[in-house]
Parts: sequence; structure tokens; C-alpha cells
Amino acid sequence: MTDQDITSNLRKLIENERKTTSEILCLINLVEDRKIYLARGYSSLCKWLVKEFKYSETSANRRIQTARVLRLVPSIRQDISSGRQNITNVTKLQTVIRAEERASSSKVTATRKTRVLNLIAGKSATEVEKTLYKEFPNAAQNRPDSQFRTSENTVRICANLANESAALFRRLKDELSHIYPDGTFEEIFVHLARSYLQKSTSSATAREKKVSSSCSRRNK
Repeated sequence: MTDQDITSNLRKLIENERKTTSEILCLINLVEDRKIYLARGYSSLCKWLVKEFKYSETSANRRIQTARVLRLVPSIRQDISSGRQNITNVTKLQTVIRAEERASSSKVTATRKTRVLNLIAGKSATEVEKTLYKEFPNAAQNRPDSQFRTSENTVRICANLANESAALFRRLKDELSHIYPDGTFEEIFVHLARSYLQKSTSSATAREKKVSSSCSRRNK
């Protein structure tokens, strides 16, 4: 297979993947409308997607959120199929909109959502974040550094990062994408914490051995 063949085949597969994604989102909406997951014995659509179709919880939630936007703004189906729009950016929009609605105590209209979706279409992750928080300033102000318990086993941690810090995190996320394809904040943070603690423990052990060896030589 030539390099050109590989490139051509990859392009076709990616195009098909995008079309399939838009079709999956439409079917997810039908499942939610008909409550098919309840008939299958699951308490939520997310749990059904995770258990029956082996999505990670993050991937399932992203698709559910994007499907709900698609319900309100059907035109994004074509944007997803063409690659102008993606699940990650639509999910970010939903997250910011929820923060905006909490802060302002008012609903964001479908018309406004459509306008912002057009603004972020085809933009990079950094550009999308800047656009969203420019369009929804209340959401930006409603994200202080904080942590609070969300359940018996989970704690939500929120942090404001400078642009340079956020860029470093995105670079790290890209570097670790072969290990964590979805790259959640928790996965990246835990990976960093474990790597640092392992190195710190190894260094401390090495220092202790060095000190112990030095003391043994002096005592001889």
C-alpha cells in the first residue's frame, strides 16, 4: 500500500466516521424520547450506553449532551458530518450554558445557542473557550477555584488557569492521548500525581540508602 493509498483510505474512513457519529446522535435522541433504556432495565441513558455499548462514561455523556443540542439545533448535524463541528466543542458549549443559566437565573434561547454554535464552528479548542466565555461572561465569573463533594465517592474540583497553564495542560493531554484517548481532567491529574509521587518516593529511598551507606562506612 502506497502512502497515497493510506492517506486516501484514512480520509474516507474519517468522513464515514463523522457521518456515523451524526447518525448515532439522532438515534440517541430516539432512545431518550422512547425511554428504551428503561425498558432494558437501566435507570439512565448514560448507564445504558456504558454497559451495552462499552462507551466510557465521559464519552457517553458527551454524546448525550451533543444529541440534546442537535434536538434544539438540527442544523449542526451537517456541521458534524462535515467536520466543522465536533462533540467536544458542543459539550463545552453545553457546560458553559449551564453555568451561565445558573449565574443569570435565565434560560439561554435556542436562537442564541445557534448563533454561538456558528461562532465556534471550525475553531480550535483554545479559540472555542475564548469565544464561549466572551459570549457568556456570567459563566466565566461563576467558575472560581473551589472543591465540593458531589457524592459519597466523588469531589468536584474547579480551578481557573492562565492561558499559558491551560496550553501546557492541553499539550500534556495530547502527549498522553495514546494512554487516555478521552483525556479527562481526572485521568491526566491522577497520572501526574502518581508519576510525581513515584519519583519522589524513589528519590527519598535513594537518599536514605545513601545516608545509611555513608553511616555504615563511618562506623567501620
